[in-house]
Amino acid sequence: MNHETVNTTLKRHSFKGIQTAHGFRAVGRTWMESQNVKFEVAEMCLSHKTGNSTVNAYRRTDYLEERKAVMQRWSDFITESSQGMSLA
Repeated sequence: MNHETVNTTLKRHSFKGIQTAHGFRAVGRTWMESQNVKFEVAEMCLSHKTGNSTVNAYRRTDYLEERKAVMQRWSDFITESSQGMSLA
């Protein structure tokens, strides 16, 4: 997905000048750190590469189940945080 897809969606939902795709990702990564999400899992949630070529040659997991759980928790956090919020 192109990063402008997220930026366009944020603008459409009244976040223009308030939040960007990169800023949203930064907030998410900070939240993951505060939730003690394992570094590798957090980085994979953001599609970041970690480790060097030797480490990556032997890493055989995609942490899919852990990522699904983290992303559900992130979704729950965003939903709960936005309850009663007005940007008008």
